[in-house]
Amino acid sequence: MYLTGEIYHKGLYGETVDLEVAYKFYQEAAELGCKEAEEVLGEGYFYSSLYGK
Repeated sequence: MYLTGEIYHKGLYGETVDLEVAYKFYQEAAELGCKEAEEVLGEGYFYSSLYGK
């Protein structure tokens, strides 16, 4: 799940960047206990609150 999130987050392997889809994969991976996905989600929440987005 986490790696699929990375593909959509970064637009790898010819996929277009789609942050909503990436978020869903990161969220599912985090719910399954993936620490990397939890970190990505945490950074997203931190930076969005920091910059007001």
